[in-house]
Amino acid sequence: MLSSCLAVVLTLGCASTPTRLGAPVATAEALPLSELPELVDGESVERVVLRGRVGEVCRSAGCWLTLDSLGAAPAGDEAASFRQLHVDLKPSADFTVTRGLIGEQVALTGRLVRDGPDLALHAVGLQVLP
Repeated sequence: MLSSCLAVVLTLGCASTPTRLGAPVATAEALPLSELPELVDGESVERVVLRGRVGEVCRSAGCWLTLDSLGAAPAGDEAASFRQLHVDLKPSADFTVTRGLIGEQVALTGRLVRDGPDLALHAVGLQVLP
């Protein structure tokens, strides 16, 4: 009896994904990932709000995810290189994510940083979009 009650509680607890994690996200300001080239002319951007689809999630600790572009960029378009962005939660976020977010459309806020030729978002907030 106790084990079946525990199974029900665990199932219900895991079934719903929170709609917001961490800091509030200004979803109205969220830019699609394809507009990223217009933002990155320097080393970093202190505050950015981007939207896209969650592609992959860290399997061990939920400490990172990839943000995928919602639409395909035309061939030869500079935005084609920004189809996916690594989102690191370790440096700034007070939350982790689960694999249940894969495929969800989200808006993320945080600091865009350059690590050599690569870009990453140090996120502080995530909002699941309808």
